[in-house]
Amino acid sequence: GDMPTPIKYYNPLIRDAYKEVEQVAEEQMLSGISPDIRERYRGVLLETEEEAELWKYVKAADKISAYIKCIEEKKTGNRDFEDAEVTIYNAINDINNAIEYARLHNMKLAILKKDEFVAFLNKENPIANKSHVSLNDLQDSEVIVYHTPYGKFPYIDKLASVNCKIKDQISQEENLMLSLILDPNAIAIRPFHTALHSPYIESGIIQIRHIIDNPMPVNIYILYPAKDRITFSEQHFINALKDYFPEFTPITDK
Repeated sequence: GDMPTPIKYYNPLIRDAYKEVEQVAEEQMLSGISPDIRERYRGVLLETEEEAELWKYVKAADKISAYIKCIEEKKTGNRDFEDAEVTIYNAINDINNAIEYARLHNMKLAILKKDEFVAFLNKENPIANKSHVSLNDLQDSEVIVYHTPYGKFPYIDKLASVNCKIKDQISQEENLMLSLILDPNAIAIRPFHTALHSPYIESGIIQIRHIIDNPMPVNIYILYPAKDRITFSEQHFINALKDYFPEFTPITDK
């Protein structure tokens, strides 16, 4: 069986040792094949340059298979796979472009922090009386969505499925909170980490509710130079980030 991902990537020593074991196993499997057809299977068992493009599809299919497994477990009532479902869903939808960029520019990619979009709302909003909020609770609501210079809000379709009215896209935190205070019926969908240390949240004027039945994951990634290009100060900074962010998870292997 495979080793659980959190253990496999716990630190570089474990990750590299595991890869060595994988490479030995691959070579042993290849050597067990008849010599006259061995070369035909080399690209199937080993990640060769000739098969690099195909291996991207193999890895994508592996993630999709894992996501389907999470959904099946969830349908049976098993909640142990909920966190994995969110993580894999995010990986399938958001990470492909970042991985490609990292490879083209000889860089490494890692998850710095895992987060999710949550509902910010005025304490006077009727939904604030609920301890658990579902997507259907947002039916026909006016919604302020998170706006960044990197692209549109990624879950517009989910909000549209319950007829949410997209009121505005506000990037400034202060303007967002003032909009919610002035319009108690409005709801903002923002990353959870933006609520940290907010005086509006701490005072209770603005409430936060997780959307429990339709998670909207959003991870914070970091790109940094590969081992052969990184400076001492950059490496020191990355090590400090690893200590500060326990969720630091390498995505690429350069």
